Amino acid sequence: MRDPRSGSTAKWLAATLQAGAAVATAAGVGVARVLGFTTEPETFISVITAVAVVLAATATFARYFATRPRAAVTAAS
Repeated sequence: MRDPRSGSTAKWLAATLQAGAAVATAAGVGVARVLGFTTEPETFISVITAVAVVLAATATFARYFATRPRAAVTAAS
């Protein structure tokens, strides 16, 4: 609510979400492979956790990029 950077965050999220989804997919497949692609509940929980962590990190990075301090640009004399 009343976040002046929400628009910028949405733009950064739109820009980074595709890469984040690709990394999340790779992480999920990697975890499933390590666990032998079984249908045990532990495999499902581990894959879901890995995917959720990567997507949360993607949103965190998008927010960081939207709110990071910008260095002042000075003209060379």
